[in-house]
Amino acid sequence: MKIIIASMCFLAVGLGQVYSQDTPRLISYISANDGNVDWGNPNSPYTHYVLSFIVQASPNADPTANLITAGGWTDGTLVFNQNSGIVDTIHAAGKKALIAYGGATMDFSFYSLYVGQEPQLAAKLAEIVRDNDLDGIDIDWEDTVGFTHPNIYDGRQFLIDLTTALRNELPRSEGFEISHAPQPPYLDPSHGVIAGYFDVMNAVGEEIDFLNMQYYNNQPSDPAGILNHYQAVINSGVLTPDQLLVGKPVAPENAGSGFLEVAVIANEIVRPLKDIYGNEFGGAFNWEFKSDTDFEWGNTVAADLFGDPVVLGDVNQDGMVDLLDVAPFVLLLNEGQFQLEADVNQDRAVDLLDVAPFVQLLSGG
Repeated sequence: MKIIIASMCFLAVGLGQVYSQDTPRLISYISANDGNVDWGNPNSPYTHYVLSFIVQASPNADPTANLITAGGWTDGTLVFNQNSGIVDTIHAAGKKALIAYGGATMDFSFYSLYVGQEPQLAAKLAEIVRDNDLDGIDIDWEDTVGFTHPNIYDGRQFLIDLTTALRNELPRSEGFEISHAPQPPYLDPSHGVIAGYFDVMNAVGEEIDFLNMQYYNNQPSDPAGILNHYQAVINSGVLTPDQLLVGKPVAPENAGSGFLEVAVIANEIVRPLKDIYGNEFGGAFNWEFKSDTDFEWGNTVAADLFGDPVVLGDVNQDGMVDLLDVAPFVLLLNEGQFQLEADVNQDRAVDLLDVAPFVQLLSGG
């Protein structure tokens, strides 16, 4: 029987390996550290870690002044790898290490002072990246005021100018990656002026390697809403699927809202997006690494993110489309249950529209 693969570009990758492909990515943010955080484990399913955060200790007109690293992973210095070897340890495990700048503690009282000094700020951030042998930087800007109150400062232009300056300092030709971590409303036209990241991506999207979309502490946070939002962003044309990752907290205490069990994330968000976009799907990330000490979250998501391709029509999942698939296909059809292998016409439903293409597969068509 002829076998049809749901996507033409799958690459099966075993868990715990170093991933050679650019996408999908599986990223974990490192913030806290209770002494049991194993970022040097080569069997980790993650492709990247993001150390969080570089912040300014207090607002200062000089954006390069009073910068510190904050989090349980660091001693607070800007040349932390020399003391802890954390980046060397991550690299030895075959993973990439980025560092995040900003976060929830920085707002307009900081950023409004930096307008016009983006090149100086970028030069200092790039210096930190290079001094610690990092692979890039993540801009975690969470200041809605910058989009809604241009009389205070223009958050759009600030992000555009900072990204442009960072790419000049950290060129792709040297292997550096630049990511941003926006909230969903920033790329949702129904939110009006809050949707400022459309302007950012239109201006400098080519300079940004990927966006880590925070589908928590914001809406949408449910699987259906996330799928709709993700596809709407892609369909807007401001970025491609390899640039967009979906993010969720590992545990309920890691976020104020938006927690989902990892099996739901894998089965109802990651797998459908992988089915639609194949290896062009940007991937997934979590907050935060400390809560995934046994890699249950990472391994569960990785199984769908990097796993074997779906064989359309192979409802009993034995690797072939044959008469043994008829009974389970009919059962799913009668009960209205969903299974990727049975969704032969790939419209996200198992219904009568799947019967004709299923019969065609059975007949060798």
